[in-house]
Amino acid sequence: MPADDPIDFDAGAMNRILAWIDRGAAGEPPEWRQELPYRLAREQAQWSGQPNPDIEVERAMRAADRESLPKTAAFVREILAGRERFLSDALPHLHGYLPAGTPVRGSVALAAFLPNYAFSMNYTIVVSVTDPFWSNRADRLFNLLVHELFHNGYIQHQRGLSPAETKTGAELAKAFLWQVQNEGLATYVAYRARAAGLVLNDYRLLEEHVEVDRRFASFHSFLRDCQSAAPADLPRLRARLWEESSSGRVPYVVGAVMARAIEETAGTAALVRTIVAGPESFVAAFEKSRSSG
Repeated sequence: MPADDPIDFDAGAMNRILAWIDRGAAGEPPEWRQELPYRLAREQAQWSGQPNPDIEVERAMRAADRESLPKTAAFVREILAGRERFLSDALPHLHGYLPAGTPVRGSVALAAFLPNYAFSMNYTIVVSVTDPFWSNRADRLFNLLVHELFHNGYIQHQRGLSPAETKTGAELAKAFLWQVQNEGLATYVAYRARAAGLVLNDYRLLEEHVEVDRRFASFHSFLRDCQSAAPADLPRLRARLWEESSSGRVPYVVGAVMARAIEETAGTAALVRTIVAGPESFVAAFEKSRSSG
């Protein structure tokens, strides 16, 4: 097993904001825009072609409910207390789904009031602990960290093209397939690591044939539209890609179903080989699994 970089958990920026709110939010809030999680949130929004998140952070900060702060603080304490146990379980699992010699690296930056409940950027996993998604449950957060740490391993082998930088329909289709493999594998690997009784929406969708079929239909439709796209169609298709990903969960569900089929028919090693070979290989391996299944 390769040596992993230390995975640090940093709650400094978030705790300063929560302390300011607890004091009555008097005066200006502590400087947060240049703190790492918020800088990365702007970078991630630019990469994906989304609005600057600073406005949403400021609005949410001013409207924060002080009565919820003790529960949020307790949630953070539970995360920090459980991190070593989590890493001892998660790292061997992750190595089982990554090419040999891939170190698992990264840091976890706990933040507040970001519009995305979590994302990974530049090997830092940003978690907005105030988001209702978590319900102050550490098992949810630790399972999501498996997902995000997998991304940090995957991108050492496959670097995706930003949808905002695509110039043709073919490039946008390639960016979409990268998301399908990256998000799909991360979802599947975290699904395999879930604690007993943990039910998340993506996992529910994976287990419902009707929902899976709908997302495969959207997957094929998007690729067809990319093939025939003119330059003037790209802004609309980029917006559609974002919608299919964030709300529709298409890359997450379709990619996870593909990963499961490949592993069940060809084995884990075959699934891992697609990480080195790339998204087209991942889709081809899935098609092969269908014909042999």
